[in-house]
Amino acid sequence: MGASLSDQTSGRQRAGHRSLNIGSGRGDSDPRRPQPGRVGDSLSFAGHLPGARGGRGTAQSTAAARIGAGAGRWPVRHSTRLPGRPAGRAHHLGYAARRPWWHAARHDRRLRGRAGPRPLKGMRDRTTFKAGLAAAGLALVADFAGRFLLGFLSVPELLLNLLTTLIPASLFGAALVHLRYFARPLSLVSIAIALLLAGGVGGMTLARLMRMSQDRLPRWVPAALAAVVLATCGEAALLGPSGQPLTPLSAAWMLIQAGVYAAAAMWMLTASQPRGQAATGVSRRLFLEYLGLGAAVLVVGTAVLKGLRDLAAGYLASTPTGRVGPFGRIAPELTPSESFYVVSKNLLGDPELDGASWRLEVKGARTQYLSLGELTRLADLEQYQTLECISNEVGGDLISTALWRGIRLPTLLAAVGVRQTDRFVVFRAADGYSDSLPLDVAQDQSTMLGLAMNGSPLAARHGFPARLLIPGRYGMKNVKWLTSVQLTNTDIDGYWEQRGWSRAAVAKTMARFDVPGLGSIHRERPIRLGGVAYAGRRGIIRVEVGVRGTWTSAELRPPLSPFTWVIWTLDWDPPAPGRHTLHVRAVDGTGAIQSAEPSPPIPTGATGIQQIEVEVG
Repeated sequence: MGASLSDQTSGRQRAGHRSLNIGSGRGDSDPRRPQPGRVGDSLSFAGHLPGARGGRGTAQSTAAARIGAGAGRWPVRHSTRLPGRPAGRAHHLGYAARRPWWHAARHDRRLRGRAGPRPLKGMRDRTTFKAGLAAAGLALVADFAGRFLLGFLSVPELLLNLLTTLIPASLFGAALVHLRYFARPLSLVSIAIALLLAGGVGGMTLARLMRMSQDRLPRWVPAALAAVVLATCGEAALLGPSGQPLTPLSAAWMLIQAGVYAAAAMWMLTASQPRGQAATGVSRRLFLEYLGLGAAVLVVGTAVLKGLRDLAAGYLASTPTGRVGPFGRIAPELTPSESFYVVSKNLLGDPELDGASWRLEVKGARTQYLSLGELTRLADLEQYQTLECISNEVGGDLISTALWRGIRLPTLLAAVGVRQTDRFVVFRAADGYSDSLPLDVAQDQSTMLGLAMNGSPLAARHGFPARLLIPGRYGMKNVKWLTSVQLTNTDIDGYWEQRGWSRAAVAKTMARFDVPGLGSIHRERPIRLGGVAYAGRRGIIRVEVGVRGTWTSAELRPPLSPFTWVIWTLDWDPPAPGRHTLHVRAVDGTGAIQSAEPSPPIPTGATGIQQIEVEVG
């Protein structure tokens, strides 16, 4: 089969029109041309070809001729031109008998201004991966915007909640202890990068689906199906472990995020297809690559900056003793609120509740909704209490003491009525956190709902508007940002209990060195030793410092209350210059000596005795 290219010499030629006749060397005027409605062997193409203006028209027309000659993507077979249809659409044998005329017009409109169709099969996996990567970046930006502006839990947070249920408690605890203040920012950055890479793979998968269905379905159909499947799987897999109920609002938000990704991926895949005409200036593909890279940098950069900010705030708030470096000091009996340790599971910030609109739901025989003002007027207890995180290492600094004011929990439960069948009290928080207590512990007169800390209302990071306070239990049981208190006859697995952590979370006996400072050299004698010791409700009756197997009792300062740590000091006179190894241990109110058997903090709390090296000049 041959091919001839003829340019019209009329005004249409100057306007950019071209006429292409592909057949057996016969023109339109040939009387042997197939008659309308009959099957022949010629293809006629006419229309506005891109590049007709300027010097690229010839190259473009040549490209169109090659399509007709069989070198392009359209196979040239027996075809016909039907009356009333736009000329130039190649109809395969039997096409006109099966398809209405507007199909030909639609395909001609798609071809107008192009050298040929734009099938997805011409795209490389690298291009589709970049398109998916950029779409994932845009979806993450939308996700973070919803988190910071609307308060929805972000996908990284939901994914971390899922991962913590799958990772063994011992492995997760080891990572938490070793990473310490770096745990949250590193988790955020790692999950964001993983989501971007998963988005790239999703772009490749979506391109294949669109390629398989492009001759049968509109291109938006695979994208819409992908969004629905992605949202459904996300709701089923992520909302449950986070403790968040499935509501129409959360389902709609998940679908919106999936729709943002699918729509962005579809648009970028369509826009990234190769064109027959060379682009002028910055190409669209290059622009999309820059867009995807910029979105990825924006997401990762936002995560890193947010993580660094939380890292700095968490580090400053969680080291009240100032024991970093050679100039250590003994912790004050009462920890300033701004130096009180902070540990949170929330990657992108803690809940910030409006005290004016907040209501605490209390359910028993009756149900009451109490405002912050009503609870404040009912406040009847003020006590000193120490809180310690269950992930605190031997000698660690995730422990602080404050003066708390609030309402006794038994008073609150009596107001709604305790039924004979009630055995437990379940607490739920605004961030999806939950935990429970046996009824006898909840009805202890020292268990309270804290509303104020060191004479001021609770700060947001410490649980505003209200939090649970239970003397002698690790911090994981002292639920912050309370929204619900419910009496029930069945127990539940709390957030960390679902991940294999201790159910009772009773604080273990601990003692630590605050002074001498790390790396200091001492030339004066005696050397002041000191620190804190804590054993929960059991109290501390003795602290001992060991040197070469000999234990010496330290001096104890009276505690602020039965529920706080004690400050201990000892003036030690070293027997000789050089390096000495010191140990410290505590004895609780029952007479039990602190366990010397080392064990990791997770899942039940750390045990072991701290030792330090002291250089004597």
